[in-house]
Amino acid sequence: MKPSFIISLFSATMVFASAIPETIKVLPAPIDGYQTVPLKWTGKLDKRGENVTFEGTIEEITSKVKETSDGFGLGSKQEKRAEFGKLNCGWGGSGEASGTAIGDGITYLNSFGDGYCGLDDGPYKCARVSCSYNSAIWLCNDNVTPLRVKCKDLEPFIRKIHDECYTWGFGESMVQGTFRSTE
Repeated sequence: MKPSFIISLFSATMVFASAIPETIKVLPAPIDGYQTVPLKWTGKLDKRGENVTFEGTIEEITSKVKETSDGFGLGSKQEKRAEFGKLNCGWGGSGEASGTAIGDGITYLNSFGDGYCGLDDGPYKCARVSCSYNSAIWLCNDNVTPLRVKCKDLEPFIRKIHDECYTWGFGESMVQGTFRSTE
């Protein structure tokens, strides 16, 4: 039963690495015709607690969680999983992003253990997962139902773009691309 759950969760678009000014709060979606909505994180602040939900980027959610729970540190080991989908390098958003900043976004995602990242009903909705140093990771939902996936399960898709869609510029690796999941 688990594979069909993952298939329905990942029949969404994951858009990664658009250069975006950090001072703008409401940003246009990285794909024309899509609406920007807040990312929702749902998870436990400690092993015995109830699930809570916060909205914002992973960095903003991390700050909110730390204000609520001193002992937050739910990171757990990433399980290796299959990567099904289509990679498009050089596409999405408004330009290349810092490979270092995207790596930092991956680190934030992996620290959220078994918590879920998601968006409300689609289709054509995108949430900014992470944004720092004019570099962003976006998650988009092409489904008519809500999208919920363990935050740490996004890492292989982001890593694929990071590792295969890079160029060298400005003294560091730069990345830009999208990955459409077919799981």
